[in-house]
Amino acid sequence: MYALNGALIGLFIGNFFGVTPLLALVTVLGAVLTVPIAHIVFSFEKYRGYTSAFIFTTWLIYIIQSTFELSAFSTSDSALMPLISIEANSWFNLPTVVIPLLKGISQVSFIENALSGLVILVAIALNNLKHAIWVVLAVIISTIFSKMIGASGALIEQGLYGYNAILATLALVLYPRIPWPLILLGILLSCLVTLGFHELSLLPLTAPFILSTWGIVYLSGVMKKSRIIR
Repeated sequence: MYALNGALIGLFIGNFFGVTPLLALVTVLGAVLTVPIAHIVFSFEKYRGYTSAFIFTTWLIYIIQSTFELSAFSTSDSALMPLISIEANSWFNLPTVVIPLLKGISQVSFIENALSGLVILVAIALNNLKHAIWVVLAVIISTIFSKMIGASGALIEQGLYGYNAILATLALVLYPRIPWPLILLGILLSCLVTLGFHELSLLPLTAPFILSTWGIVYLSGVMKKSRIIR
């Protein structure tokens, strides 16, 4: 998990600002900063830290960049251009409705690419088929529910309402004794939290995943206590 938070810093900076020597240095410093933060949040037993260190560090970088408008973050178009760009439809034709779902999966790594989403889904299935089924359910439910609550169609098409739902689902599936109705509720909650971030023009990153997971864990604990009292 320590390495994951550092790696996410690199993915965020690379995808949002590009790749330059100076930004590479910022990435290293950001990754180093996640370590002490992760050490603190990982000490919590009930409410797991997950990617909290990445979120806090990235928000700090983003605030500094937005406040001071640093030229280091103003990269050329060539810096943002991928070295290799392969779309799923260049290999085989996929139904249009499937593309946003696969992009929702790929956005787990801050990548908007249907083929990447398919690769990630296959990798999850090879590791655990049950988890892959949950991922598919999460991205379908989150996409449909996001449309129902009036989320931006463009953001849904980019998969930006799917990845937090997926992360929350996998976290809750791995949590001890969380019933499946609460997992489904976690999917819906992640969409609502994501919508709240977008409405407030805030950068959500993986915060909706963590907040919705913590909310469901808290609700599960309350329900267990009420059953014990009865």
